[in-house]
Amino acid sequence: MRNSNELNQGSSDYCFYITYKPQNVKFVSKEELDLIKEHYLIISALRNTLMSVKDIHNLFQDQKTGNYTYTLKTIYRHLEKLDDAGIVTAAGYREKKGTRSCEKVYCRTAKIYYPEFEEKDLECWELENGEKYAQIFRITLAELLQTSEPDKTPFNKLFKKLNVLQTKTKKDLFEKAGKNAELADSLSQIDINKLNSITDLASILKVLLQEPDLLNQMQSLLNMKKSK
Repeated sequence: MRNSNELNQGSSDYCFYITYKPQNVKFVSKEELDLIKEHYLIISALRNTLMSVKDIHNLFQDQKTGNYTYTLKTIYRHLEKLDDAGIVTAAGYREKKGTRSCEKVYCRTAKIYYPEFEEKDLECWELENGEKYAQIFRITLAELLQTSEPDKTPFNKLFKKLNVLQTKTKKDLFEKAGKNAELADSLSQIDINKLNSITDLASILKVLLQEPDLLNQMQSLLNMKKSK
């Protein structure tokens, strides 16, 4: 066993003996993502942190009444369910200094959880509701920019291309994070909702910066002045 400096070990009253190192990125299925959302408080609290069952149990204590939402037994069941799904795992144990008292500590199996990318993600505009979404986007964009609504067919074709490039770019970003601990550490500091916003923006900007002609085409369809 070895001591680990990669996870926040909390109180200095303990010596930690850690045998597990979380991976950088874990792509999860819809079922796994639903489980993460169901137990989001636990998953969020374990972000880059080691916790015992009692630590996790304390997350569910009402600070005013001192009552707990769940019993310790229920917390164990939650952790067992998350462990079986490969979302949370026992990382080792901690020993209280000056005593022989020790307890198991848990961590996430990955610094970042992100939905699996599938080929259908690149074909969303071909699906049944694709036309509807494209129409709503055209109307919304025209309203925001105070321009006339662009022609349907060329706009949909261009937007589909942008969507495919953006999705591929975002997929590439998370694959890089899987190999780049520094990037993964940076991205793991924020929750999944903010992570979506930031990575969406970064991938869209990358596409437009590398494909400026796409932006010019969009501006032309919206009757805007082209960028130089």
